[in-house]
Amino acid sequence: MKNNKVLLLILATTFSPFLIAGLLSHENFSHLLNQKQYGTFLTESVFIQQDTDENIKHDIWHLVTHSDNSDALNKLKNIKIALGKRQDQVDIISSTHIPKDKTYITLPNGKLLLAYDQKDVGKPLYKDLKHLIRSNQK
Repeated sequence: MKNNKVLLLILATTFSPFLIAGLLSHENFSHLLNQKQYGTFLTESVFIQQDTDENIKHDIWHLVTHSDNSDALNKLKNIKIALGKRQDQVDIISSTHIPKDKTYITLPNGKLLLAYDQKDVGKPLYKDLKHLIRSNQK
């Protein structure tokens, strides 16, 4: 009887990490975990026009804000500096075709992904951008 308990304990210790990993990697389980992002996901597909120059890298994330919003532009420059070695993966674009009170993170293909109000430009945008860059590295 004692040998069966020891054998069961050894088997449980050996295989339980694999069972837990399988459960966590299952597609349906990932929806149960809460993902925290600070920006608002955009439901409509809006694209930023990109240059077709072959010398431009197309794996760069873009931070887009209104041209007249100097406060947001300064914050975005500071966010880019705070990224450190990953700052070459981010580009800042100013445009007059977007609302003055919004700032956006766009995918490398130009699709607008997350929208931020002026109060969220700073640490919340930085955290989301850092997470996006880390999770999408090749």
